[in-house]
Amino acid sequence: MAIRTKTPKLLDSPPIPVQAKLAAAWTSFMFLYVYVDYFHLYKPGIVDDIRAGIVFEFDISPTLLTVFLAVIAIPALMVVLSMALPARVNRTTNLVVASLYIPVTVFNAVGESWD
Repeated sequence: MAIRTKTPKLLDSPPIPVQAKLAAAWTSFMFLYVYVDYFHLYKPGIVDDIRAGIVFEFDISPTLLTVFLAVIAIPALMVVLSMALPARVNRTTNLVVASLYIPVTVFNAVGESWD
């Protein structure tokens, strides 16, 4: 007597936890920031400005570098928090931090020349 077993379909995808989706979104956001900064270096005169001690229109200082570190450290921390926090706290934290990053991203885009 043969016993029939249900075999999984090859193209079935198991459900992905929301925490993993959020962590992936924050990781993608971090890569976006890195790529934008990296490709920005290819614009004429940018490297010369950095060598002269200027980034965008700001003098390179410990304060500026600390702000830059915070801008990228917060999404890095959000990757970990998205996986570690309980669901209710996770939702609130992600909504608050993401909404705070909208003005930061707009500020970065407004300061860029689109030539």
